[in-house]
Amino acid sequence: MTVKQNCCWIIAGAAIALFVAGCEKKSAGPLPTKPTSTSAPATSAPANPPVTSARAEKPPLPPPDETPKPKSPARPRGPDWANVTDVSDPDLDATIKATVTDGNRLRIKSDNIRILRLDLTKLPTGSAERGPWNLTIDEQAFELTGRRGKQLTFVRSPGGRWEVSDKP
Repeated sequence: MTVKQNCCWIIAGAAIALFVAGCEKKSAGPLPTKPTSTSAPATSAPANPPVTSARAEKPPLPPPDETPKPKSPARPRGPDWANVTDVSDPDLDATIKATVTDGNRLRIKSDNIRILRLDLTKLPTGSAERGPWNLTIDEQAFELTGRRGKQLTFVRSPGGRWEVSDKP
C-alpha cells in the first residue's frame, strides 16, 4: 500500500470514529445526582432534558374548505329598468340607486359604473308610458323623448360625463 492510500484510510477511519462519538448514547436509567445540602431547597434540572430539534416545525395549514377567499367587489342589481352592464374599476365596489318620481322624472345616482342600460318599457306601475322623461344621472340632466326608442345605453366618458351610445 502506498503512503497516499494509507492516509486515505486513516482519514476515513477518523471520520467514522468522530461520527460514532458524536452520536447520542441512551442510558439505562437516570444519571446519578450529587447530594445536595439539606439547608436549601433543592432545585435541579431533570436528569435527562428533552431533546429538541434544531429544525422549526411548520404550523399546520387550515383545511382547504376554511381557507379564506378574497372578497370580490360588490356588483349592484338595480331596478328592472336600469341595468349595470360594466364598471369603471373591476377591483372596486359599484353602487346604483334609481328612482322614479312624478311619473316622468327618473333619478339615478351611481358610483364606479361605466355602462348603464335603461329599458323604459320596464318602468314601475304609475310611471309615464310615453315621453318625454326627465332623466338625471349623477347630476347630469337628459330629456328622453322616445325618438331613439325605449331602450337606451349610456356610457360614462373617462372625464365622467354620461353620453347616449348608439351601440346596445
